[in-house]
Amino acid sequence: MVIKTEPLDDEMLRPLLTACLHLVDVLGPHIVDLWTELQAEREARRKVEWSRNLRDADKLAALVDAHLRTGQPLPRLEDSQVTKRLRSGWNPKDPLLDANFQHLLRPTGHRDIGKALLIQARPLLEEAVAEVGTEYVWCRKPAEVPRADTGEMIPWSLPLSNKGADALIRVAGHACKVATSALTGMRSSELMELTVGCRRTDDADGTGLARHRLVSKVVKGRTVEAYRQFEQGQLPVGPGADALLAAFRAVEDELTDHEPGPAKVVTDRQIELLLKKKASVLHLSAANYCWFEDPAKALCLKLAGAKSTAAPLAGLCDSSRCPQATHHLVHRSVWHAAANNGAVLLASPRIPAGEKERMRAEHERSMRVLQEIDKAAGKAG
Repeated sequence: MVIKTEPLDDEMLRPLLTACLHLVDVLGPHIVDLWTELQAEREARRKVEWSRNLRDADKLAALVDAHLRTGQPLPRLEDSQVTKRLRSGWNPKDPLLDANFQHLLRPTGHRDIGKALLIQARPLLEEAVAEVGTEYVWCRKPAEVPRADTGEMIPWSLPLSNKGADALIRVAGHACKVATSALTGMRSSELMELTVGCRRTDDADGTGLARHRLVSKVVKGRTVEAYRQFEQGQLPVGPGADALLAAFRAVEDELTDHEPGPAKVVTDRQIELLLKKKASVLHLSAANYCWFEDPAKALCLKLAGAKSTAAPLAGLCDSSRCPQATHHLVHRSVWHAAANNGAVLLASPRIPAGEKERMRAEHERSMRVLQEIDKAAGKAG
């Protein structure tokens, strides 16, 4: 198999992973809390029946007084909204230029201040800005975390606007993808298919260690990819290979059974439609494909003592024995790494003899699957 993409060298990979892991491990919990607060605030806002302009001076004065009593800055406007105000004729030196009236008025259910009331209340608002200022509403009281370089304790974030908070959440998501990709070897398409709850944790078996797995959702494109490999002679292996090959051959017959005439190019979309039923039961993992057609045949459910479930139990997967599992060339790197790691551990004098017996069985399984994949791929000639 030819790898077309060159691996990153350490000069780029090390600082990249350091930054990503800091975002995930140190800032991540706070970012999750921020995301939760944002979602709750937006959900509450959607339920409000908003009125256009506030004209009640007493309500506005009460809101401003609450900020003055607590010393809380007035909400600050997004930079893009400040730009709109300037374009509409606001004075760049206006002390209320970046005051966010909409957010200030949310407790009243109004979107803005009426023009007459703004003129009337301007002295009050300007005094409030002079005393407590304005600030973005998110992360005003951030917890302290250690810096990535020195370990010095500092606030985990500066105050953020709505757009800034959303951007930070996206950056954290990208950091998760980079770290996960580096640790698992998953492709970008597989990362995009991960959903909430995709992590599975195996029992530690009394060793103090636990194995974590990531389970992707159903992917039609992978079914098409597997079929294209079948066309090229790169056959699937594993206990479920015969059933999958039967499905592929049925599709092959369907595509070749056409009326006489010029040959037609078979598109991925055609294959996808013919394999739609098969694709609907496909579940991905880093080491195998699971064709979850019949829960009664699923080895993971038998091991767990479960009669039925909507999805396989990836934490109990033994793809070398399950009749619904297949291995493909795309999984080779995972089994190769497992075989290499097993050989290193078996050679280590620090591993107890009893533990080595268990590990030797796993190593032999990895070697067997690896050899089967290589043999099947070799049929491409």
